[in-house]
Amino acid sequence: MRTLIVITALGSALAFAQPQAAPAVTTVEATGESAVFPGPEREKLVAKAIEKAQKEALRSAVEKASGVYIQSDTQTRNNSLVLDRIVTNASGYVKSFDVVSKVVEKDVAKVTIKAQIASDTLEKDVKAARSIVSRLFGSKLLIVLQEQLVDEKGVVSRSEFLPVALTGRFKDSGFSIIDEKGTGSSDLGLVLSSGVGQGKLDAKEILKRSDADFIIYGSANVRYVPPDPRSPGIPEIDPVTGKQMTFFVTGDYDLSMFATRTGQQLSKQAGRLNVQYGNAKSAILVSYQRSASFAVEGSSKEIVSSFFASVFEYLRDQDVNGAKLTVRVSGIPAFDEVEDVEKALGVVEGVKDVKAGEFADGRADFGVQFLGNSSDFGKALKGANIKKRKLVVTAVRNNVVEVNLVK
Repeated sequence: MRTLIVITALGSALAFAQPQAAPAVTTVEATGESAVFPGPEREKLVAKAIEKAQKEALRSAVEKASGVYIQSDTQTRNNSLVLDRIVTNASGYVKSFDVVSKVVEKDVAKVTIKAQIASDTLEKDVKAARSIVSRLFGSKLLIVLQEQLVDEKGVVSRSEFLPVALTGRFKDSGFSIIDEKGTGSSDLGLVLSSGVGQGKLDAKEILKRSDADFIIYGSANVRYVPPDPRSPGIPEIDPVTGKQMTFFVTGDYDLSMFATRTGQQLSKQAGRLNVQYGNAKSAILVSYQRSASFAVEGSSKEIVSSFFASVFEYLRDQDVNGAKLTVRVSGIPAFDEVEDVEKALGVVEGVKDVKAGEFADGRADFGVQFLGNSSDFGKALKGANIKKRKLVVTAVRNNVVEVNLVK
């Protein structure tokens, strides 16, 4: 017995002495660039540009490292969305890095780095991101957006520049657009106000009348603005012919995105249209309509990227913490049995938490956190019973599951 003890102790000591396996690391070299903007205090502007170029280099290094795992699955569509989610948190994968070189040439700062990337963590996160992104393909999206265009004379007309741009970008991301033009308010029997900042009640009304998985709604305004004479750039009037040669516009938008199953507001995007006066492309514009189209095109990419990030986090949170459902149980004979129902729901597979709400007229609502959607929960309830009475699912709507307690 003593010999056994000695051997076991010695074996444990040897096992303890064995070096732990180091996490997998990939070394990647990458370069980032950033413009040095003109202005006073040149040294500070150069330092700021170098700092930004270094961050771009780190992002590029993570992009190169993750590309190996992303491209390994040739069947995965829209790998760019997976990559976008990964590089958003680029600094989280960089264990360390060395600056190989940093130079400033022709007002452009360039920084080259050699980074050590935590490839094991990166590969795991790529797989998780790919799983979430794949679930978005075919998701139904409804865009209800009222937009107006105001020309230099103050004439107001209805336009669809932003909804059309959003529709195109979301379709490219794999969403199924319910309303191709993005102005489905008339089809739904809704009247949206001309101002910005639609209320949540409007969104709930839209949810009742559509079968979309997500909705985006709100308003946008595009209007003429005279060029700032202090800013150099392309003139509005041709000095030779006296004719208008460039049509300047500005605008704003106020949009909200909701998940229809839960009624949860995922994101709110409000801001000014991304218009850069003096841009060479605007020199060929021949109307306010063309200028407006150019303006919203520059903003739509940023808007869609922000909305997609919100949808991604929403789905990832559901994977980790579960969906928040309302389970409405009828047929409860007395308040004393509400606790029994709560316990019965709590042992259903996939349920992480249950909280009983108010009880009245034999009915009580329960807040349930469940790893799955409402349809999955309805299926999971099959066979559940309380004191020889069955829980029978009678309806599943968005995040609400209606149940009867029957003999």
